[in-house]
Amino acid sequence: MSKDPKIMFFDIETSPNEVYSWRVGNKINLTPDNIIKERRVMCICWKYKGEGYTYSLTWDEEQDDKSMLKEFGEELRDADVAIGHNGDNFDIKWVKTRTLYHNLPPINQVTTIDTLKLARVNFNFNSNKLDYLGKVLKVGAKTETGGYSLWTRVMDGEEEAMEEMVEYCRNDVVLLEDVYDKLVPHAAKLPVHIGSLLSGTRECCPACGETEFYAIHAKTLASGKKSLRRKCADCHHLYRIYK
Repeated sequence: MSKDPKIMFFDIETSPNEVYSWRVGNKINLTPDNIIKERRVMCICWKYKGEGYTYSLTWDEEQDDKSMLKEFGEELRDADVAIGHNGDNFDIKWVKTRTLYHNLPPINQVTTIDTLKLARVNFNFNSNKLDYLGKVLKVGAKTETGGYSLWTRVMDGEEEAMEEMVEYCRNDVVLLEDVYDKLVPHAAKLPVHIGSLLSGTRECCPACGETEFYAIHAKTLASGKKSLRRKCADCHHLYRIYK
């Protein structure tokens, strides 16, 4: 291959909308007219498979996320695959929405893997939350934040709080990669043939790219094609190829 594949693991942290409200409690109806400051992206962290370093960006001194999103957008558009936990419904949509808000170049052709969907479709865990998966798979856990107060401290402009927030986000990215590595070999349904990106050929393990395998089963289909079932010699993922 002309270049190493860029398989990105990423996570974002966001601020809430700031609103006016006459009342507090349950069943309070607030319309967009109540918003006094739109929710924004506070920080973004990401790393690439095969690299030990985790990158991070934060909103600026004015708590504006435009410059951060512009820089991260370039990384995201250049990635071969972007992997997040609940990334399809949360992180990617957030990044796209704020990118549109700032009139930045669109991010509309991103190949993604969502580990939340991967867990739901292939397994039957008691919970599909990242923290639970990390613990039950014995690869780690999310960093304790102390609750909502960390977010309010960041919005109050405390530098130390932002450092804590970035560290929390960084740990999520590392945990995400570890959980992904545990899930993928056991997943029957993979949304992306990661192996072909890693090895440069589709005749490899879809999960890890290993080209060595154990032959399990071969049969000729009615179409004349051959179906070959294989077991990866490295991660032991079971897969089929057709010839």
